[in-house]
Amino acid sequence: MRLSRYVLLLVGVLLLGAFASASAQEKVTIKYAFWGNPLAIGVEEDILNEFHKEHPRIQVEPVAVAYADYHTKLLTMIAGGLAPDVMRIDSYYFAVFYGRRSAHAH
Repeated sequence: MRLSRYVLLLVGVLLLGAFASASAQEKVTIKYAFWGNPLAIGVEEDILNEFHKEHPRIQVEPVAVAYADYHTKLLTMIAGGLAPDVMRIDSYYFAVFYGRRSAHAH
């Protein structure tokens, strides 16, 4: 349960910036990539469903991937210009993804 609260808090904080920039009536869609086994992915989706109930103008589009395929999926999305707005990554991959993002940001 502690992990669920942490994930909910993290997603909420990351989405506040997008929500703050939108007008009162404008809908915002955020693509959120995460990994896990089917049970963990189900928990993430339950959290997102609760978030949508409380924040109907913010639509979080989940990109759920098995851990074994996650790194490749993210690199492919970034290379194709379809990088998620928010993604869960292990700390040791941060430099790799930051470098890819920087290369495609220009």
